[in-house]
Amino acid sequence: MFLVLLKVTCTLLAGFLCGSTLYSSLVEIPVRQQLSEEEQMKNWKLVFEKAHKLSKTSGLITCVLTLVVWYITSNVLWLACSLILFLILPYTVLLLAKTNEVLLHSKSTIGLSKYIKQWDRLHHGRTAICFVGFLIYLVAIAS
Repeated sequence: MFLVLLKVTCTLLAGFLCGSTLYSSLVEIPVRQQLSEEEQMKNWKLVFEKAHKLSKTSGLITCVLTLVVWYITSNVLWLACSLILFLILPYTVLLLAKTNEVLLHSKSTIGLSKYIKQWDRLHHGRTAICFVGFLIYLVAIAS
């Protein structure tokens, strides 16, 4: 029973991560692109500060719990799930961190729309990683 609950928890958490990134890619980003440059920055900072903390914490918890499932079951699909989600970290550090720093520490909003557009494109990549990961979670829980 514990193992079933753990698998369901991992899959739900992965679904939460996938859903939140999909929402951002399909709803927030298109709406933000309709705003003025100043309003885009206000929106980006507001959303980023909250989402960053939440996705970082839930992503780490999901990876660790998924590794526990893999350790108990020896099912390589669960290891793959954890590794796919873990890929978000180097993706973010290598591709998004510089853009995040520019956007977070800018004193002016002038000229930042190109960085917001760059962040938006890179976020779509992160969404794809989460989506693929969630699909693997669904296969793993069904196996």
